[in-house]
Amino acid sequence: MARMSFSLASCAVIAGKLPLLWLSQIPPRWASVTVLMISTLLLATCRSKIVRVLSLSFLCLALALLDARSMLMTMTDIDGKMLSAEVKIVEMRISGHQDQQILVQVEKLQGRWIFSAFYATLTLPNAMEAWCGGQRWSIRARFRPLHSRLNQGGFDRQR
Repeated sequence: MARMSFSLASCAVIAGKLPLLWLSQIPPRWASVTVLMISTLLLATCRSKIVRVLSLSFLCLALALLDARSMLMTMTDIDGKMLSAEVKIVEMRISGHQDQQILVQVEKLQGRWIFSAFYATLTLPNAMEAWCGGQRWSIRARFRPLHSRLNQGGFDRQR
């Protein structure tokens, strides 16, 4: 069996994820699963080094596409709906600084774990002052995409 060096395997993993930069849309789930199965079969059975490197690249591409589709579906499902969530505060409070927004990592939505936990910026009411980094909260919130947070002057945080 042909052995693959760690640096060659690392290059194959990186090369497999690079197409995500240029894809205009994510292919359907069945295509990703098909590529995943074929590349796993080739990786397990072929002895040629070039075939193993290519199959590892395609395996990583298929896994990245499945993860991207999962994140995209999560974001479209939660857009604009009032949901209960469990979040972890990841931002540290600076003493004397009165921020009304904090950065949290959403770990659970509607009681279900989110595999690719995502980050959100929460706007706090004036009454909530007792928070610090590392705390876990159970909240009800309406999540919106970042581009919906434009201010009157036209400044967009996403740009």
